Amino acid sequence: NTLGTVLTTTLLGWECKRVVMCGMIGSRNGLVEVPYVEAPVDARKLASACARVQPIDSTIDVWCIPGVMCQKEAGVGLGAEDVMRGEETQLIGCNEILKQSKGDRVVVLPGTHNKWALMRNGMLVRFWTFMTGEVFGVLRNHTILSRLMTTKDNNTNDDDDNKKETTATQRSPPPAFLQGVQHAKSVKGGLLNHLFSVRTHGLFNHLEPSELEPYLGGLLQGTDINDALTLPGVRDAIQSGDPVLLVGGTTLCEQYATALKAFGISSQYMGDTACTGLKMVAHELLKLPIAPLTAIRNPSVSAGEALEAKKNKSALQEFKSAMATMPLVAILRGITTDQVVEVGEALVEAGFTVIEVPLNSPNPFESIRLLAKALKGRAVVGAGTVLTTKDVDAVAAAGGTLIVSPNTNVEVIRRTVELGMVSAPGFQTPSEAFTALEAGAHALKQFPAVGSAAAILKGTMAVLPKGTLVLAVGGIKNLETMSPFWAVGARGFGLGSAL
Repeated sequence: NTLGTVLTTTLLGWECKRVVMCGMIGSRNGLVEVPYVEAPVDARKLASACARVQPIDSTIDVWCIPGVMCQKEAGVGLGAEDVMRGEETQLIGCNEILKQSKGDRVVVLPGTHNKWALMRNGMLVRFWTFMTGEVFGVLRNHTILSRLMTTKDNNTNDDDDNKKETTATQRSPPPAFLQGVQHAKSVKGGLLNHLFSVRTHGLFNHLEPSELEPYLGGLLQGTDINDALTLPGVRDAIQSGDPVLLVGGTTLCEQYATALKAFGISSQYMGDTACTGLKMVAHELLKLPIAPLTAIRNPSVSAGEALEAKKNKSALQEFKSAMATMPLVAILRGITTDQVVEVGEALVEAGFTVIEVPLNSPNPFESIRLLAKALKGRAVVGAGTVLTTKDVDAVAAAGGTLIVSPNTNVEVIRRTVELGMVSAPGFQTPSEAFTALEAGAHALKQFPAVGSAAAILKGTMAVLPKGTLVLAVGGIKNLETMSPFWAVGARGFGLGSAL
């Protein structure tokens, strides 16, 4: 009720039919919970996954931007999974300057939970969260380290997001802050031990009580930077020579500019780019079809039905789970719309968990739509013989989550990944396999699997990254034809005419 009243009174006299919001308003504790979408993302993907609500006592549509999740392989970087809400909009808002970059750019958003992000051509590729700000608050206020501290006004972490400064170095943090940064830079590790130096510096009067707080902040931020430089792609992007972009309020960005400079890293202050990001998503929303207005309390209505997150479970997770349950893909080449649901139900009853409709079948997108609706939650549904990015978009609009191609088309693979779907392109040679994986493919389809294909696959598997999922397709008829491929490492098969 309150939001509807605020919107109506605040926007009185405006020709406003739509409001776009980001951040925790789309969280479990907000207006409505909007499922996370998986990186990489751009403004278009965020718009396609927005949730549309209409508050009580309001005729204005409210579109809540989803949060973003980032999955990383186990053992890579500093964690297996990350999430953000609100920062994705700030990152997309950096697009104007990022469009001028040829390679990856590093963007840092200092705050309670610092975000280090890699951006590529205006797209958020991956990110990592550091609890630097929250740890500072706990140590500063609730541990033995705080007992010797006193605070001066210029040492606080209060931020003023409304300042119009164009650089993050107009006010320098206290010298003790830089001393903490240099300490972290010199030791590289052992934070739990080095934190105690905050107390000993106070006990032995190496630092004044008012200097202990900025020293602690510098120690934590220096450790933050040390750790971030070990993340995949971050150091390479920084060494390209482009400055690190700092997004957020002035005080923390000033501190990070000083800390980065101590590491020999240049930076550029961007301010808070959330408004620019909101505008970009709003423009993308205008390109999407609008569902009839409905007054909604809970839950939300997705703006892009095909990209609607499935109970926070990503398409890739569903595909991996499905293949682990039954490593066979049912290929329904030539299926018609009047048969497809009945056949799909029979396949699921028989144990199949992945179904593919080749696009050279009659009315394939309608068949995919019918299957996706009928088998939701029971089987992964996608398309085969996908040759263009236009086909990828059409499959997404129909509700498919799997894109299978007979060839290695980098543009098709990248578009599939952008839309949060699973990519399984075809290959025969190691060069094609590596090209597909570098473009973001989640699985590889050896096609056709005839003749000496198993012997060729044996050599290819020896050089592919460990854990690469390879499916043998084309010529697979029974266990006898599967066995040679399974023996050399294939862990999935496509069945077409043999069904």
